Amino acid sequence: MFLHIQSFLTDRYARLKISNRDGDWIHSIFGTSAGTLLGPLLFILHMHDVPKCILPKFADDLVAFSVGSDMKDINEKLQQSAEKLQEWAKREGMELNVSKTKLLVFGCHKDNFNIKLNGIAVEQVDSYKYLGIVLDPELNFGMQTNYAVGKAKKAANKLYRLLDGDHGMPVHIGLNLYKTIVRPHMEYGLPVWASIKDKDMDELEHVQTRFLKRIVGAKAHASTAAVEIVTGIPPFRLRRRELCNREYMRIVSMDADHALIRLMKDSTRAGLRFCPLEYIKVMSKELERTTENQLYHSNSR
Repeated sequence: MFLHIQSFLTDRYARLKISNRDGDWIHSIFGTSAGTLLGPLLFILHMHDVPKCILPKFADDLVAFSVGSDMKDINEKLQQSAEKLQEWAKREGMELNVSKTKLLVFGCHKDNFNIKLNGIAVEQVDSYKYLGIVLDPELNFGMQTNYAVGKAKKAANKLYRLLDGDHGMPVHIGLNLYKTIVRPHMEYGLPVWASIKDKDMDELEHVQTRFLKRIVGAKAHASTAAVEIVTGIPPFRLRRRELCNREYMRIVSMDADHALIRLMKDSTRAGLRFCPLEYIKVMSKELERTTENQLYHSNSR
């Protein structure tokens, strides 16, 4: 196996291709080859011994966090994490991209932090897109909703070109296009940002309703409920509950010592403001009661 890996990483050449023009072949001695099956696995193995203070991590997206009420203490802990990561990168011959490294403070605090990486101050931002989800300080996910709605509208506008005037298109084709091209933009990571405000949910509902009306050839003022019955697509609010229920079942089926299980037990809410896992629990209350009743009746037999 080691000989195979050695062969994979040695005597490699690469070149750039722009339009129809090819560059010269150059000897490639860094990294792994893109588009290979072994490359990502070797990269994950290489990143495995990142300092434990760097968590969570996903491929080359690394995060360090600190929780507390003392801003000075948080600043010190984050700086220590940055220094440990810097030492690890130097030891492993890797270069950290400081320009892509950002600092985001959650909560109502407006303090300015001073975190440095490679002697350069890390930029403090008001929002950040992490793994496709736009995070904001208050975690109300309004910006994430705008981002998802914008992506879904762009996809829908491209599909509108396939419509035959006011006649729409065959419903089964339109529904397949909606489910595979438009709706995924609105559903991506939805259980994480499901606690959005009603006005944000109305935006998502509007995108779905408009597209469904167009594919069946209905007028703009046609009944939304009637269109949903014809197409068999439930309101997006119900779709949100379904996805939260699925995520809840996925989490509770994990081992008792899994990090998500521990986080769900400690999840909290403040009035109508929920942390993501607490909202998933609230949305899944009915499912939980139904499951418990079924287990009770099954044990009673």
